[in-house]
Amino acid sequence: MSVLRRDTQEIPLLGIGKLKVGERAILFLDIVGDGITVTTRDTSEVLSIHLLKNPRSN
Repeated sequence: MSVLRRDTQEIPLLGIGKLKVGERAILFLDIVGDGITVTTRDTSEVLSIHLLKNPRSN
């Protein structure tokens, strides 16, 4: 098992380029934390998508 850098930390999601079951997702993240620098990451194949409640909404 490998440990990924900042794997246990929350990283702001700036946007989603692609998110479809059966395909790799493309995510735009604020890894630097400056709100300006965008880091693009792709994932392994998406197996399922679940709607989560926004923790910031009341």
